[in-house]
Order: sequence, then C-alpha cells, then structure tokens
Amino acid sequence: MEAQEDLSRIMGVRHMLGT
Repeated sequence: MEAQEDLSRIMGVRHMLGT
C-alpha cells in the first residue's frame, strides 16, 4: 500500500495548481 505517498504528492500538486 504505497498510495499515501502518492496522495501526499497529489495533494501538494493540487495546492500548487490552486485547486
């Protein structure tokens, strides 16, 4: 289960995009 790391990265990218 390595989805937590992906989620953390996606969350950061989302914040950077401003979504």
